[in-house]
Amino acid sequence: MSFVFCGLTEDQCRKESQDILLMPANEALLYDLHLSQVWRGMKNGPSYLMCSSYQSKEMLVAKTTQLETEKKQKETEIQKLMDENIRLNALVDKKEAQLLAMHEQCKVMALSASNI
Repeated sequence: MSFVFCGLTEDQCRKESQDILLMPANEALLYDLHLSQVWRGMKNGPSYLMCSSYQSKEMLVAKTTQLETEKKQKETEIQKLMDENIRLNALVDKKEAQLLAMHEQCKVMALSASNI
């Protein structure tokens, strides 16, 4: 089942919400990385900055990998919840149809009883 919200498809909505969730973490990580590099550069000079830059790049790659793994897990969770929602909506529709049929039967029985 697919839906469109504000001109976005289901997948686009999911990606947009995940990007929004990951944005603060990425910004904080970049800010911390920048401050760390500035401090180390002022403290130890340019040669340390080159080494620090390499280590920071490795750290950033590791963090990115971690965030991508978390993103995939969240996508899986979202898909499971959406599937469960579809199943429950179908069950609600079935129960509503059953109630409507029972209501109609009750009306017929009431009319029959009043004609006796």
